[in-house]
Amino acid sequence: MDIKEYIASGILERFVLGDISEQERQEVACLTKIYPELQEELFAHQKGVEQMVSKYATTPPVKLKSEILSKIKDIPQENLNSNNNEGKVVMMNNSTSNRFKYIAAACSVALFISIGTGLYLNNENSELQGDITANNSMLKELIEKNDELASKNEKINSKFNLVTNSSTSKITMKGTENQPQSLASIFVSGEDEQLYLQVNNLPEITESNDYQLWAIVDGKPKSLGVFNSINEKDLLEMDYYANAQAYAVTLEPKGGSESPTMEQMYVYGGV
Repeated sequence: MDIKEYIASGILERFVLGDISEQERQEVACLTKIYPELQEELFAHQKGVEQMVSKYATTPPVKLKSEILSKIKDIPQENLNSNNNEGKVVMMNNSTSNRFKYIAAACSVALFISIGTGLYLNNENSELQGDITANNSMLKELIEKNDELASKNEKINSKFNLVTNSSTSKITMKGTENQPQSLASIFVSGEDEQLYLQVNNLPEITESNDYQLWAIVDGKPKSLGVFNSINEKDLLEMDYYANAQAYAVTLEPKGGSESPTMEQMYVYGGV
């Protein structure tokens, strides 16, 4: 018989805890008498359970005994005939009594440990889930910001490439007699069919107005869009018209007009 394999099977632990069939119980009882190693291992397990019992034992309240006796006193007692109904007293040997004591104590300890472990793991899992959710939210926000910055950077590079391209034409629009200090620039790429406006100097306007950019094509004004930014650092992408002979900016009501208000022309420049 392989003693180590038999011990590793866990049958001795189950014997101490009472989680074993009658046949297995008899088998362990028999083998421990034959093999001293098994007997020593069994004693070791029993001692371990006793130590757990001592460690986690709880002293009952002092008043518990008096409360129990008081409850028993209130229960009606049957009159027993000592001649015909003698009670049969069954004596329980010490080993059986001890075994049940070990089982009850071990079960209590196991339940206590199980509940404590469950509560701890549940709390840890909740905190972990909270951390994961927060990290995912933060990661999503960072990805969105990164995409936004990448998009802005791409637009800036595109504008820079167009402005610095040798094939791009720059048209300077100077101030009119009404606004001699005003100044703006147009960057036109016929190859890419793109047009950008840079406001070098235009006065601030109210919320009820917009500036409107015009292209003069075949002697007729074509709207290239409205704007209200006067930041010199901004390159405003506007609509594109081919074969424009000139460009102009006028002050119009909010949203723009179908035709330019000539009295409100601020800048003008020919190609």
